[in-house]
Amino acid sequence: MNRREIAPHREWRRSGKPAKAYQITGYESPQRRRYLRELAEQEASQSA
Repeated sequence: MNRREIAPHREWRRSGKPAKAYQITGYESPQRRRYLRELAEQEASQSA
């Protein structure tokens, strides 16, 4: 019984999708913050 409860979490970890990890923990790494800021600046300059 216990093993079945643990399995989905382990599979999620194996997939290792940073975006999902961010959604769950609510934590953004500095690298991701910098990337998002640069992305926002690019979009702002494109729309202007």
